Amino acid sequence: MKRDRSVGLGLLVLVLGAVPAWASESKGSPVGPESSSITDDKILLEAGRQIRRYAFYSIFDNVLLEARDGRVVVSGEVMHPWRSKDIERIVLRISGVRSVENRLEVLPLSPFDDEIRYRVARAIYKDPGLQRYGIQANPPIHIVVRNGNVTLTGVVHTLLEKALAERAARFAATYFGLENKLLVETEMRRAAS
Repeated sequence: MKRDRSVGLGLLVLVLGAVPAWASESKGSPVGPESSSITDDKILLEAGRQIRRYAFYSIFDNVLLEARDGRVVVSGEVMHPWRSKDIERIVLRISGVRSVENRLEVLPLSPFDDEIRYRVARAIYKDPGLQRYGIQANPPIHIVVRNGNVTLTGVVHTLLEKALAERAARFAATYFGLENKLLVETEMRRAAS
């Protein structure tokens, strides 16, 4: 059962970038008097599933979820203001959610940033070591570009893939800075056990 829980939270991390540490500490805390069987972990997993199914969630968005006692904090970056509102509504409809605090930042519109996004995405997902991620419905490597600065988020399977993604991004375009926040699934599993 513990392994199933780790894999479930790992799937949430694959899509959304990261699950904060305190969100996973709430293992058995039921949410609300009327929904004693719904825990914060279940809320996080369902929220992740619903956001992955959202048609406009892209590799250029990064959504992070935190939950405590049915109160969900949605943070990260999205490219359009309407996505922020849609994601908030999606999370609010989940059973057991009492309230949603929307901390999503809308990235500034910039043709320069758009060019960087597309070049970095093309370089990462065309790399022979990372191509298998690019054919997925929701690729796990997300590329956030803000004012010429690139941040890679998401989860890859190995340290080598993390290094390959960083290398591909470094040589893809001219930009001001690169921050590699990719998580490695094998390290996360080791830490969970």
